[in-house]
Amino acid sequence: TCSQVPCPAHTIGMSVSEGCTCKPGWDGDIVATTEPPYYSGQCTHLHQLGDSYIRHISRKWEPDDRERSTVPALYPPDGQMHCLHLKCPEGHLPKDNYKILRCKTRVCEESDVPRCCDPCAACGTLQCDVTMVQRPGHRTCAGKVCSAVDVDTCCEPKASCTSISCGNASVPVADEGLTCAGAVCLEQDMATCCKPRAACSNYTCPSDEWLPKPFSKNSLCRGSVCQWFDNPTCCKRKPRPTTTTTTSTTTSAPRARCNTYTCPSGYTQILDDDNLFCVGANCTMLDTQTCCNLAALCESMNCSHGKVHRGLDLESSPPYYCSGITCTPADEPRCCTPKAPCSLAQCPQYMVPIREGFGVCAGATCTEEDTDHCCKMKANCAQFQCPPDADNRGLAQYCAGDAPESCDEDACCLRDISTSTTTTTTTPQANAS
Repeated sequence: TCSQVPCPAHTIGMSVSEGCTCKPGWDGDIVATTEPPYYSGQCTHLHQLGDSYIRHISRKWEPDDRERSTVPALYPPDGQMHCLHLKCPEGHLPKDNYKILRCKTRVCEESDVPRCCDPCAACGTLQCDVTMVQRPGHRTCAGKVCSAVDVDTCCEPKASCTSISCGNASVPVADEGLTCAGAVCLEQDMATCCKPRAACSNYTCPSDEWLPKPFSKNSLCRGSVCQWFDNPTCCKRKPRPTTTTTTSTTTSAPRARCNTYTCPSGYTQILDDDNLFCVGANCTMLDTQTCCNLAALCESMNCSHGKVHRGLDLESSPPYYCSGITCTPADEPRCCTPKAPCSLAQCPQYMVPIREGFGVCAGATCTEEDTDHCCKMKANCAQFQCPPDADNRGLAQYCAGDAPESCDEDACCLRDISTSTTTTTTTPQANAS
């Protein structure tokens, strides 16, 4: 009969014929043979194999084939690696009992993620405030259940109605808190944010000297309700009867010229006003129709690159007008203002500003809506490699900047305080003896 050959050093098992496995911390293969010593192979301590081999056997891969961990792997007797050696990918967190869970084989691979990790909750499960909407794209919360700390990640403010252009036939609704349905105002939001301009048919001309103009659908007042300053738009002066006097001659005060009259806001003087006269010796508001033309709105011109129309980012701003009945490039200083630089944007705590001198906000001032193009996400600790005696804080902990180099051990690594405080020094006693 053949005698059983015992397993060699640093292995676990009854005999070579029944199979021998390297102890934890050792690596290699023992194969039974028919010639003395009736086996081949040996078990070598991991530290003797070098750092490159340790990184090879404990490597965890992402889709872009980057190395995620270099923690030395100590194989358990049954040959299955513990889940604590697997770094969960972005959007995942370790299962609550991950320390006792095992990967399928001696090396944790990407296919072991469902065994060891749970996905973070989708932002769609978080109910945004009534003043906010869900951010576009597939986003996840910081934990397995969304909470209030995830609001900035998952939700963004609805756009203010002040950012919508109501066109020539409508005016903005006078409500500072009114918002569009989404983060950007669209054409369908005009029903909420705008009111139609009133027609001149709703205006009563002064009865003494004025008559309604023959108006059409384009004869509109300035706002949603006609007021006194719409008189030149909606009304015309009554013709005065001419009289002749044969028995005597009367002398009256000379009529004022239109060039002595200052047109009100929104009007511009008629160019040939030297030949135009007001009704009386002094020009009044009632002479506006005779002496002035409606000025073009600044919104009818296009601002040059890097500029926006004045007043668009103010909740209550009066309209701005060009100097004539049509806008020209010379009106740009009065109609347009530079966009604010991204350096004035307030980034949330999980983001950092983009490089100094790059990017501008959407308007003359920066708002929360400018966050996405003026700020960038900080790097998270999941990309940082902690020492073997420390746990990584993971996705929920952000580094100082957006680059992986901004992560450090103090921010990303958590050591077990109870373990570190129980270590004592016996050297003084040894010296005394």
